[in-house]
Amino acid sequence: MTRPEDLTDAGARPGLRERKAFATKRRLLAAALDLMAREGSDGVTIAILADRSDIAVGTFYNYFSSRESIIDAVVELEVGTMGRRLDALISSIADPADAFAAVLRHLVRTALNDPVWGWLIVRLGPESPAVSEIFGRRFESVLEAGLRNGRFLLTDVPTAAAVALGSLLAALRAYLEQERSPGAAATEFTESQLRAAGLGVEEAARIAARRLPELPVIADQGALSIARIPL
Repeated sequence: MTRPEDLTDAGARPGLRERKAFATKRRLLAAALDLMAREGSDGVTIAILADRSDIAVGTFYNYFSSRESIIDAVVELEVGTMGRRLDALISSIADPADAFAAVLRHLVRTALNDPVWGWLIVRLGPESPAVSEIFGRRFESVLEAGLRNGRFLLTDVPTAAAVALGSLLAALRAYLEQERSPGAAATEFTESQLRAAGLGVEEAARIAARRLPELPVIADQGALSIARIPL
């Protein structure tokens, strides 16, 4: 699996050969990301990736061992990094309701401000182990904390987290198709999810409209550097 550190050079300036190899790997990742955002993982083939990257099919294997390995690399770089940024965000917020709201708002805003990322998440879907683990587990953690301190009224946290994730993916698809305003869509969706977790109408609206904390920058932020091909 490609890790963020594989895409950055912490040492001396690389030579021409290394720079060309780096550029080819970036083109392969960009092509894979584009296909996954447009068609889902099933649309990714080595032949198409090689053609889009102007390399021979055999050359692909100098960079990735298989079709699955480049898909895993894209997911790690795009989804895994977001998960780690959300961890940093959650750890800085004491109130679980505020933390849940901040996570949801940032996910919606990111998806609408970067439609390639948004469609990637939608196409991967809730059946993707990465999406359910990276986002679902964080939803579950925040909801569990809110249940423990009485902020949320829930009877089954895992089910509530799964429902929230399914609702997020369905909402993102609708928002992307409608080209909704990121801020308004994020507030609207977050308010509905806070109410589903047991908050009253007024409190849910107030929390969903609060000043949004910045999404923290983390050490491997460079992972989010896969070039975008406009949809």
